[in-house]
Amino acid sequence: MALTRVTITGADDRTSISEMVRLSGLFPFVEWGILIGTGYGPRFPSLDWIRRLSEARLIDGNQMQFSLHLCGFPLRAMAAGLIAPVEEKIGGMLPIFARMQLNWHGERQSKAAVERLGISLDAISRNRLWSPEVICQLDGANDDIPQKLMPDFAASGLYDVSHGAGITPAHWPAVRHDIPCGYAGGLGPHNVTDELERINEAADGHDYWIDMESLVRTDGWLDLEKVKDVLCRAKTFMTRLEISQPA
Repeated sequence: MALTRVTITGADDRTSISEMVRLSGLFPFVEWGILIGTGYGPRFPSLDWIRRLSEARLIDGNQMQFSLHLCGFPLRAMAAGLIAPVEEKIGGMLPIFARMQLNWHGERQSKAAVERLGISLDAISRNRLWSPEVICQLDGANDDIPQKLMPDFAASGLYDVSHGAGITPAHWPAVRHDIPCGYAGGLGPHNVTDELERINEAADGHDYWIDMESLVRTDGWLDLEKVKDVLCRAKTFMTRLEISQPA
């Protein structure tokens, strides 16, 4: 059983790329979740910033981990069978993202939408010679999407019953045994150690990851000091889990 990665979501144009590179060197298990939506601003970086991030990753030897989190119009376009909005937003930089997360935030998707989504994923994957792991939110609305995307795509699920509101649940859901799972909701420096204890029980011996966004921010902007605090605590927990395993 292991915490395999910590996803930090919401870096944008005000986030120091050089500090992200430094933190990735100190904590190789960190994954930076990059949000792509209808516009730009806090949490949603510009294309130029993402290009500079991609260049920094190349200079760093491609060691940094990234996931692409689709929201808003680009995601709705994918569910309509259209890939142009995603191509225009991110285009040739898609291959730096090992994973793609679909942020529906509790909005139920029809069978036809999921079928069109699969067609879009297939088309964009062939265009870019790129086949990401697809992360689906497990929030009670679309828990069946991972199975519908497999076996054409590797699929995993992120439990966030607060639909992205950053609220810690009273009980973390039990892990699914058919797909890799992650956990999000109200996690931050003040509680990550205690909540990892609880998540570990819910994971029931399976590998998992955690994702956080709201509580590693200050005045709406990603605070890399808070991020470092979280990563230090998570690293300690991961080490303790490794030590606690039977020989």
